[in-house]
Amino acid sequence: MDDIANDISLTIGRRIRTERTMRDWSLAELAEQSGVSKAMLSTMERGMTSP
Repeated sequence: MDDIANDISLTIGRRIRTERTMRDWSLAELAEQSGVSKAMLSTMERGMTSP
């Protein structure tokens, strides 16, 4: 079960980074737009936590 959760977290993290890059947004810009801290976004992009 943990493997599935890890795979999902990595997939979501990659998608966040891809979307952010496509919009040419910095981590700070995404944080401002979303109301989520830069630290949390960075952790999610690295697949270290689940959104």
